[in-house]
Amino acid sequence: MQWIIPDTVHPDADSLARALDLPALIGRLLVQRGHTTVEQARRFLDGTLTELPDPFLLKDMDVAVARLERALTQRERICVVSDYDVDGLTSTALLVRVLQGKRAADISGPFSSVITYAPHRVKDGYGFSEKAVAFAKGQGASVVITVDSGTTAHAALAYAREEGLDVIVVDHHELQGLTRPPAYALINLLQPGCPYPEKDLASVGLAFKLAQALVSRWGQTPSALWQHLDLVCLGTVADVAPLVGENRVLVRHGLQRLAATPKAGLKALMAVAEVRPGPLTTEHVGFILGPRINAAGRMSAPDSALRLLLTDDPAEAKALAVALHEENRVRQRVEASVVREALEQAERTTNFTQHRAVVVAGHDWHPGVIGIVAARLVERYHRPAVVIALTDGVGKGSARSIAGFHLVDALAECRDRLTGFGGHEMAAGLTIAADQVAGFRDALNAVAQRRLTPDQLVPTLFVDAEVPLVAMTPALVRALERLGPFGVGNPRPVFASHGLALHAAPQPRGRAGIRCWVRAGRGPVFECSGFDRADRWRDRLLALGKRAADISGPFSLAYTPTLSTWQGQDGVVLQIKDVQEAGSRVPSPLGERVG
Repeated sequence: MQWIIPDTVHPDADSLARALDLPALIGRLLVQRGHTTVEQARRFLDGTLTELPDPFLLKDMDVAVARLERALTQRERICVVSDYDVDGLTSTALLVRVLQGKRAADISGPFSSVITYAPHRVKDGYGFSEKAVAFAKGQGASVVITVDSGTTAHAALAYAREEGLDVIVVDHHELQGLTRPPAYALINLLQPGCPYPEKDLASVGLAFKLAQALVSRWGQTPSALWQHLDLVCLGTVADVAPLVGENRVLVRHGLQRLAATPKAGLKALMAVAEVRPGPLTTEHVGFILGPRINAAGRMSAPDSALRLLLTDDPAEAKALAVALHEENRVRQRVEASVVREALEQAERTTNFTQHRAVVVAGHDWHPGVIGIVAARLVERYHRPAVVIALTDGVGKGSARSIAGFHLVDALAECRDRLTGFGGHEMAAGLTIAADQVAGFRDALNAVAQRRLTPDQLVPTLFVDAEVPLVAMTPALVRALERLGPFGVGNPRPVFASHGLALHAAPQPRGRAGIRCWVRAGRGPVFECSGFDRADRWRDRLLALGKRAADISGPFSLAYTPTLSTWQGQDGVVLQIKDVQEAGSRVPSPLGERVG
């Protein structure tokens, strides 16, 4: 792995840190992430909800709001069509809660003005479909809101129009060069002519903007929506949306809301997942809560997850949370099996000196886990990867990419081999006939050969700064949390320290982790943890040093620092990112102050 380390410190870093009363190292990190003035840094660190852009800047927002207001006034039935992942489910739950709340406040009675349709991954396939249209029509709906899909569903939208349904599409997927879909209103910030300044919102962010626009027309204060920021946070983080700009503000405040959520379903889910009371991070959402909500849509039907997000009954919430927790365990077992088979096939079918993309396919692989498996292949081989689940001659595929390789554009060049595709630059889905897989593998590799250079296939690690290990104090690590929430676009800072030695031989930690202790010279001893391919870390650490602490050889460590509390005392634990032989990188200047 190649480390990329800035060689110089920006001249404004120290003055920025002093103006904000922050450690010098944080001033440097702010500047490196593009926040070079005090005002830019303040907005990044402490951006407020009242500073968010006007939702009516979104193209078609006024059209969508007017239609929904008319539907509510005339007691028309509205059907919200979900997707089966966290982004789609939270978008649906948010809109249902807002619309039902308005309906209940205006008119009492048993009439259910807002209904939902959550498609089944296997039976219904991906995206807004004619099945969803038929359901909405059969339930007496006259207005449909489809969230997290619909931008490319031209046939289903045309069918809805024929059936007299007005469809509002709330979606963040690309148009793929197609014409505007025949929707009543299209709320998609990527469509041509949309002046909205933020382009990275997940679908739940767009659902929030629609709700924000409705609330403003109803004469309510924006704070009426803050109660649903827990849902916005869940969907945004789980969909791996960049945590910059508006997303950062929504997630930062959403994490605070989630920690104290009154929603019965989320409280029950956190209890079952053993999320302890206290401040939450994006890791809690991305690795604990999100996978459990996703499990229903991956393994069976997403209805139970949607009910969890909508219920106010603690007993029902507990039962649903337990069921999702167990379904996630099943998902983990199935995923491990498919990962093993996919890796074995990749080693057999891929010539890594020639091929710049990995395509694997398997009969009866569960389509609910192939996206995760594709991500594992990208981590292992640092190449775009496509994993295809084959059933009865039809393949459903999921693709993940690396920086510099736009998946949707690449799939468009292979469209003759596919029956359908869609998604983003870094993640996409596709359908394909089984007899086209081999040709598709060749076609995608031809595209990758043209678009990717050998250098792009070398995994890189961006190291924010080189620091003496002794500088990693609990006070500095606490200060670093001011840069959070962390995620895509704003990753946790990675640091490098040199001249380290093993203080004791690495020990196993759980099924896939290691634990070791390092020190620099006669400085303090730091605990380290490695969870990704722990066998690799163990072997490399032992190769670079020796078991006896007094004769271990020096090495360099790249890591992210975290806090650990033991018997009331805070300590710093280093999460291993990579290990290199000492002397492989000449340290660059740090400036006068670190802390």
